[in-house]
Amino acid sequence: MAKSSDVISLFHGDCVSVCRDKIPSDTIDCIVTSPPYDGIRDYRNGASFDANALGHELLRVLKDGCFAVVLIADQKKKKQLSLTTARIMLDWVDNVGFRLCDWLIYKRQGRIGRYHSFRRDHESILVFFKGDVPRDIDTEALKKPVLVPSIGRSTNISMRNKGDVIGKRKFVAKSDLMCRGSVWEYKGWGGAMPVSKGWHLRHPAMMRDSLARDLVLAFSDKGDKVLDPFCGSGTTGAMCVPLGRSFVGIDISKEYCDLAAERIEIETSQSSIFPV
Repeated sequence: MAKSSDVISLFHGDCVSVCRDKIPSDTIDCIVTSPPYDGIRDYRNGASFDANALGHELLRVLKDGCFAVVLIADQKKKKQLSLTTARIMLDWVDNVGFRLCDWLIYKRQGRIGRYHSFRRDHESILVFFKGDVPRDIDTEALKKPVLVPSIGRSTNISMRNKGDVIGKRKFVAKSDLMCRGSVWEYKGWGGAMPVSKGWHLRHPAMMRDSLARDLVLAFSDKGDKVLDPFCGSGTTGAMCVPLGRSFVGIDISKEYCDLAAERIEIETSQSSIFPV
């Protein structure tokens, strides 16, 4: 274990082995992670993992009704996508026992496209849950302003009644905020990573701070225990503590475990600012 406190536990080791040996069944309230995939980045100790075995362990440690949220994308090689996203999604549903609640899109600025391909400006956010019925998602925490203020105004909205028959009904807006849709867009580098502190120079693929914060807000509650089996630089943990969650992180690299411990301690001892 790299570091442990009342609210933070960081484990150095293989995620499957650590889950099996250190985390009891039905004790995790939420999982937020972004696994290394397709060898795109140069991680310490490599980037390979047994997705099926990990899925079984995550299902075991997760409480009934709770969410496992996975940020992932596909490598494109020889003009072909790896289909890693689809393989994990289908395997975890068909063979592991998870259910898929949602398939969200994380929209961000990609690298310049090659001559044979379009620039890839998105990654997938797969939202799995355990059991028959998922707990409530906190959509209120992530509402955004409507484009045109309409509070108190009465408008006609279309609704499908029977078959292809479309009717109209009156709708009165009670707020100038609307539910976030299935595409989560983050512009620019504001809040992407604490560049001024240089964390990004010590890890090749840090999750955007504001994205990790939003995932923790939406899919967990205050007092929950959140697990990241690929904690890397500790972004998920750094977001959990100010939001009143405890955190369990695992990484196969001792260097990244130490980095996560250092970062979480420094970031959570200061006032938290999360620009979107």
